[in-house]
Amino acid sequence: MYRFLLVISLLWPVCAVAYTPEEFLADDRRSQDIYRIGDVEGAVASAREVYQKALEAFGPVHPHTFDAGITLGRMLVFNREWEAAAVHLTALYDVAAQNLLQYDATRIRVSVAYANILSEMGEPSKALPLYIDAAAAAEFLLGPDHDTTLIFYFNVATAYARLGQGAEALGVYERIAASYERNASPKNLMDRGNFYAQMAYTQYDVGRPLDAVATYEKALPLLVAYWGPNHPKVLSISSSYAYALWDARQRDGLPVLLDAMSRSADITYGADSLFHADILELRALTFTEGTLGTPRFAEGLALLRQSIDIKAAQLPNTHPSLGLSLLNYAAMVEDTGDLAQAVTYALRAEAASARSRNFLINTLVDAAEAGVMDEDFIAAELFRILQQSSVTDAGFATRQLATRMVMGEGDGSAQFRAMTDAGQAQSQLEGQLLAAISLPLAERDAQMEANLRRAITETAAQGAAADAALAERFPRIADLTGNGTLTIPEAKALLGPDGALVILDISTEDGAPHVAFAVTEAGVSFRRLNWTTESFDQAVGDVRRGISLKLGTRAAAALDESAAENQEAFNFDAASWIYQETIGQVLGITGKRKHLYVDARGPLASLPPHLMISDFNPEANEQTARWLIRDFAITVLPSVFSLKVQSLVNTGARAKLPLLGFANPVYTETGGGFTGEAGQTLRNVLLPLPETEGELLQVAAAVKADETVQKLGVGASEAVLKSTSLEDYGILYFATHGLVAGDAVGQSVLSEPALALTAGEGQDGLLTASEIMELRLNADWVILSACNTAVGDEPGAQALSGLAKAFTYAGARSLLVSHWPVESRSAVRLMTDLFARKAAEPGVPTAIVQQEAILAMIDAPSDPRWSHPAYWAPFVLVGSPD
Repeated sequence: MYRFLLVISLLWPVCAVAYTPEEFLADDRRSQDIYRIGDVEGAVASAREVYQKALEAFGPVHPHTFDAGITLGRMLVFNREWEAAAVHLTALYDVAAQNLLQYDATRIRVSVAYANILSEMGEPSKALPLYIDAAAAAEFLLGPDHDTTLIFYFNVATAYARLGQGAEALGVYERIAASYERNASPKNLMDRGNFYAQMAYTQYDVGRPLDAVATYEKALPLLVAYWGPNHPKVLSISSSYAYALWDARQRDGLPVLLDAMSRSADITYGADSLFHADILELRALTFTEGTLGTPRFAEGLALLRQSIDIKAAQLPNTHPSLGLSLLNYAAMVEDTGDLAQAVTYALRAEAASARSRNFLINTLVDAAEAGVMDEDFIAAELFRILQQSSVTDAGFATRQLATRMVMGEGDGSAQFRAMTDAGQAQSQLEGQLLAAISLPLAERDAQMEANLRRAITETAAQGAAADAALAERFPRIADLTGNGTLTIPEAKALLGPDGALVILDISTEDGAPHVAFAVTEAGVSFRRLNWTTESFDQAVGDVRRGISLKLGTRAAAALDESAAENQEAFNFDAASWIYQETIGQVLGITGKRKHLYVDARGPLASLPPHLMISDFNPEANEQTARWLIRDFAITVLPSVFSLKVQSLVNTGARAKLPLLGFANPVYTETGGGFTGEAGQTLRNVLLPLPETEGELLQVAAAVKADETVQKLGVGASEAVLKSTSLEDYGILYFATHGLVAGDAVGQSVLSEPALALTAGEGQDGLLTASEIMELRLNADWVILSACNTAVGDEPGAQALSGLAKAFTYAGARSLLVSHWPVESRSAVRLMTDLFARKAAEPGVPTAIVQQEAILAMIDAPSDPRWSHPAYWAPFVLVGSPD
């Protein structure tokens, strides 16, 4: 009975409109013929007309109407009208799903067409179930070995592969392969060849080059038999086969294969084609393998230079295809020991979008150690590379803030978009040019290529003009359009005579280089750090285990009365080792109080720099240890570029009122509750923080804030915050529980970081990061006197993300955030002392005021336990409000 459904739709009654099925089929073919001659826009117009006629003649659920709709969807895709195609095919699928049975042939065709557009638009997860349903229906109706069934299963495997689920994809491929083995025939040569080629590609992609080689060896004879040896499809798959042979170390057959490819490529594409250049590059790899120091190696270098010359003659000098060849050449030249030339080619590759942080850093440092290049040049390039290799969320948010401050929200933003749009248009045109010049000789269009080159030149000129106009109208915008990097002279000028900048670039990638880089007004120092990521991870873990606090903290964790007594001893050795192997490698302590700016990456990003120990004494204790905070006032930077950003945003209009604060929110039934992901109400789980009211009152008194802006208890609510004009306040102060993504409160797990406020009036009491980003601030300070407000959203995440990123994006010039759950009473002491000192010494930089408050807590604590860094070290100053 169900098999009958496959053909029953063909007997659908025709409406009494003067449009016959024969006329429809002829019109549908004509739309496709228009596309075949290259008139894509004409094909879209024709297909749209045919669909409308079918809709009027046959009704919305007739097979002919669906077929016309599928054709229109395909033509919209061919014309790159992705959104229009998605809207159209979504509507078509909805009609089919509501009116046709699951195994109806028309519904299956519509479903696959809809899945194809989802997959093309980068949503394979939505396409996959549609493909699976279509394959199951085809297998039921047509049998497991039918061509249509196999094509539909091929779609399933492709969707799995696009989702990165290679094992699942290969499982489906093996099912298809078994069917083709049973039913091999001359009629399915092309289908089998294409299938095996795609299966081999997936095997190679998941790291199985040996299996890929065997599968390519099945694919190529089939495709050669169908297309001939010189067909572009055969050449493309031969190229993939060559790389698989290389990676599988089955290289004996490569010379013969490359000879054959070269002959075919010259016939199909021409001797100066990009395809020929790629073959030359493959030859260069084979020539240079294991031949260093021989004429064969030199011959390989010459072949690669030939490839580069071909690409450089046809591609813009910023094109990634050229860049990859330049990077390969740089690596080969480095093998010869010519470090200066290796650096030159690597920098050219970087300009062509083929960037390798690891190669550039290692080669530059090697060149510096060998003394073969100018040290100032090497330092300048390293400084730039280190800045560009780490773009954190908080750093990006800081730059976005500065852009808004400089240009406002009016015409300036539109001009800025015009400049960036020109850059995107240029990239698209360059992609079109690459596709055009990669065609076989018989299909290339010299006029179209010339038009594309002219359009690229014109678009680049438009972008330059927009950039110049923007710079003329907003002179400070030039400070924000340099890829977010500072030069060494700029950094020195911003640091001044008492400032020092240190970048601690600890990579999380195995085998990647780690670098410490210091800048002061007096000079520059850098050093490659010869330790593993695991070593730094372990040292940071050793330090942090000695600062774990649970008693009385502002955290979403159960309180343990014995936690303080069972505290692990602080690891002075690890804190000293971290300093000696990072900052100590590039920055000597002079004894003069300076302001240290730290941009720390990788494991070190989760450690406040304050508690490194600059001069180890095995007899030292918490009070006598030479903590780094004794030598420097310390500011943590979300990016080096934020030094300049702060200088820009600090020139803007300041808020009129000093402070708005929130303390001791209510988490009881009276104050309302909030609900986590698991649906459990979290009221009564977080402990009240009554001492924070006194903290806020003392801070407010120090900055002479009116009592009406102290939001306490029930008044410390999310609703009050959202109804207040926050741009009026220079300081936003939150003394409450801070929660990070993954925090478990009762049975609930939070999906994003948040501050816990009083609920009610339609608000759940969780001020989440996404809600914070929607706020409009003009704050010199945001104080997060809570826990974990500096760390990333999950283990291994970048630091200074989450809440810090959200408040920066919303308009905070600087933040005071914490690295671990803070103990409430010591936090009250530290914060009130800090603001009292700031009020007494308004001209003193905030970092120095914070340093003084911390040293007072270490040297003369109200509670003897507070000399321990667990109490005084969690808070870091991010940016500078001065």
